[in-house]
Order: sequence, then structure tokens, then C-alpha cells
Amino acid sequence: MEKFQDFLAHALLYIIGLEVALMLIKHDMTLVMDIIIFAIARKMIILNVHMWEILVGILAIFILYYLKCYGLSCRFFPNRP
Repeated sequence: MEKFQDFLAHALLYIIGLEVALMLIKHDMTLVMDIIIFAIARKMIILNVHMWEILVGILAIFILYYLKCYGLSCRFFPNRP
């Protein structure tokens, strides 16, 4: 189980690094939100956190996805006004 957590830690760290590189190239606000979402998910998965911290993390990810789709331009529903 410890090796799997190490693998997830490294994989999510590489994903965050890739998103930062894309953000530097494209200058897109949705990429900033993606980086924040991956960072919150990495903290929830890797660290031993309490149940209330997991719930706050889930709520934060939900709010960020909502803002990403309805507050900014939505990539998941392109035909939506």
C-alpha cells in the first residue's frame, strides 16, 4: 500500500507540473483551476487527513468544478450558453 501511495504522489506531482507548464504556455484560467483541483486531490489522497478535511476537500473540488463550468467557459458542455 505504501508503494501505491508513493506512485500516486509522484504521478500527481508530474500532472501538476505538466499543468503548470501548460499554464505558462497558454495563459488560461481553467488551467489554474485544474492545478488547484489536482493539488487538493493530491493532499487528500497522499496525506493522512481527518474525515472533516476530506469533506472540505470534496466541497472545494465541487466548487472549483462548478466555477470552471458555469463561472468560466465550460469545456464539458460546449453547446451550453
